[in-house]
Amino acid sequence: MVHFVKTTLMRPLYACITFGLPGALLAQPTANAGMVTGQPGDSFVVHSTQYVNPGPSGANVTFDLSSMSDQGTVTQTYFAPGSTPYGASYPTATVAAEGSDNMGSFGYFRETGSVYELIGTESPYYDFTCSNGMGLFDFPFSYNSSYNDALSCTGNSSGFPFTRNGTTTTTGDAYGDLVLPYGTIMNVLRLRIQQDYTDVLTGLGTSYHFISDGYMFVKPGIHQPVASVYNTTYIVTSTFGTYLDASYVGVQEAMRNAIGIDLVPNPATDRVEILYGSRGDGPVDLELIDAVGRRVIAERRPVAGPGIARQVWELSTLPAGVYTVCITDQHGQRGSKRLVVQ
Repeated sequence: MVHFVKTTLMRPLYACITFGLPGALLAQPTANAGMVTGQPGDSFVVHSTQYVNPGPSGANVTFDLSSMSDQGTVTQTYFAPGSTPYGASYPTATVAAEGSDNMGSFGYFRETGSVYELIGTESPYYDFTCSNGMGLFDFPFSYNSSYNDALSCTGNSSGFPFTRNGTTTTTGDAYGDLVLPYGTIMNVLRLRIQQDYTDVLTGLGTSYHFISDGYMFVKPGIHQPVASVYNTTYIVTSTFGTYLDASYVGVQEAMRNAIGIDLVPNPATDRVEILYGSRGDGPVDLELIDAVGRRVIAERRPVAGPGIARQVWELSTLPAGVYTVCITDQHGQRGSKRLVVQ
């Protein structure tokens, strides 16, 4: 999790942009397309905080970040790229993130269904465009998954052109329960994101080396990392962390739901795809409940293995209205999410 700040050539790439990626699931979680980034219209209040030890890697870990202290907030908002000042320059972008510097900065991302990548940033004082975008991960992405990608960009910082080349490595290195200052969120996936790139001032030969080691904690249904910590070196070494404000409805749902669940699309018309977490050690029960409590759909689904599972429901015969999708596994753990049928 990162946010826009006033960015110069000396600032790390990730410190410019917040990218959301929900995606933690029960037992061995998985991040998947359709529930990965902040979507146009999303807005999040994010707390800045000090660096806290992210804990060990592995399975069924309790990540204790309860000592994070509020050091200020920023609001991260997402837009349809075409509605932003620089959107025409990024016709393949699927979402734009507005910077928190109040100076008209935007980051542009592309989610293809297989890869999620940053393809450029624009502002009145700084910009860069990537011929080979900074891929953050591919789909599906789960515990023990690993993704490596090269990046190649050109840009301009306060009148100085530069090139940027390097690599990003992302690993699903742990899953478990995340303890934050306001409570515990169960079954999150932790992504370790390691970046190594070099900026070179064109014509001058001056270079600046950037290294980052960061951890992001994510869960389905929340289009933003729930928390993150970073240790970076770019001329100087800096450490920091973030956590999502508890007022966001997705956080409230995540604290109630042991099983992460997301619905794509929502609102829906003729069909909906249900994405949910599973231990992989037994079947789950899926139900669709209407506004007066009647069970409209009920089925038991086998699960092939731990991680993400999918189920598609046809809705064309249902009347428009508000419904609730419920899931229960054989251990009694539950999850639910509201579905609007139009």
